[in-house]
Amino acid sequence: MEPNEEPDLPPDLADLAVGDVLRDRQHDSYFEVTSIDDHGVGLYDGETDFYVPHALFATKYGARLHPIDEAESLDPPDWA
Repeated sequence: MEPNEEPDLPPDLADLAVGDVLRDRQHDSYFEVTSIDDHGVGLYDGETDFYVPHALFATKYGARLHPIDEAESLDPPDWA
C-alpha cells in the first residue's frame, strides 16, 4: 500500500479511522484505532497493542465495538 493510498476496507468498516476510540460495551473497555491497512486493524487498550484481521474485527465492529459518540456521557480513559 502506498503512503497516501486508502486501505481497501470491507464495506462495514468504511467509516473507521485512525484515532477513533471504540468502546466494547460487553466489557466496558476502550480501544484506540492505531492503524488500518488492507488486512487488519491495529488497536491499543492503554497497555497493549493488538492487530486484528478484518475478518475477525468485522464480526465485532458494530455488534460489540462502537465508536464513542461525542454526545455520549462516557468517561473514557486518559490515554484515549
